[in-house]
Amino acid sequence: MSTTSDPFRPLSHQPGIWTLDPSRSRVEFTLRQLFGKVRGHFVDFEAAIVTRDDITASTVHARLVPASVNTGNEKRDAHLRGPDFLKVQDHPIVSYTSTSLERSGDSYVLTGDLAIRGATRVVQLDLVLNEFGTDRAGQAHATFTASGHISRRAFGVTVPMDGGGVVISDRIKLRVELHAVRQN
Repeated sequence: MSTTSDPFRPLSHQPGIWTLDPSRSRVEFTLRQLFGKVRGHFVDFEAAIVTRDDITASTVHARLVPASVNTGNEKRDAHLRGPDFLKVQDHPIVSYTSTSLERSGDSYVLTGDLAIRGATRVVQLDLVLNEFGTDRAGQAHATFTASGHISRRAFGVTVPMDGGGVVISDRIKLRVELHAVRQN
């Protein structure tokens, strides 16, 4: 395959410092609610990724603004921002800092500290390194997919009827699609 005819030529893993392209990235969540599922995403987020020669020595630090939550329902989003859930007035940033990366078959397990509402918990995410490549201008790009779940109760989020019925599930599924550009 010629590099002149292929606009995104696959390359092997590339060490470097990467910044997120937010226009091509997404942070999504899904949870069960009384009569179905609620899906949403965050609009305002950033990540710094450092890949090393030994890929398992790579790191990620991500931050998002919980006030940017969007489920497609402004009334629900206002409730999520409030004191019952994200408490954005008191806790304007959610952060994730990786502590380890281990190979697991064809993918990886990324372990890190997730801080929400003043509580920090260890969270593992399944990580797939989708592609490292370069565009026609010679700019290096990388794409990653991370998925996993968290317990809302572990971060101090409780709702009425938690003991007597399921209004909102405890388990929240996460899916993160990152498109990053190498800076060095």
